Amino acid sequence: MSQKTRNPPSVRYPAQRSLALGSVLLAFALLGAAVMTVWAFQGTGLHWPSISFAGLGWAAAVLAVLHFWWYQFTGHIRWNGQAWSLDVSAQDSTAYLLDRPPEVFIDLQTHLFLRTVPVGRRPVWLWLERSSAPERWLALRRAVYSRAVVHTDSASGGAPANRHGA
Repeated sequence: MSQKTRNPPSVRYPAQRSLALGSVLLAFALLGAAVMTVWAFQGTGLHWPSISFAGLGWAAAVLAVLHFWWYQFTGHIRWNGQAWSLDVSAQDSTAYLLDRPPEVFIDLQTHLFLRTVPVGRRPVWLWLERSSAPERWLALRRAVYSRAVVHTDSASGGAPANRHGA
């Protein structure tokens, strides 16, 4: 008796810059500033070259985190039953096919931090929140955690057959 595998249903989920993630990153930046201040006044004996160097390192880290947060991908992540893609916008038909399923980096049940790799592009990190589309949240989680077979097209060198989603 053969066992039939079932892929999760299609789902299209919004991805956008998250205020919750921004708040957490801001809290870490402020905590870092507080720790550096305590260190400067208690640990260095006010050795200004060390304090200046540490301050520049902190400022560079904060700018990198701000850049990461500000330039978060905006659009949709889509599972069409056969392949994953990132849709840039509803008005534009641009979609980037993912060369493998999204990887879960952090799962907080109501928030997912995913790493995706569009074909021929650098990785895209997505912070997804249940509150963005609560009615589709469980479908997204099922798709992300499924071991669905991704159908490939041998003529395209093993790339998934559908390039632009459903």
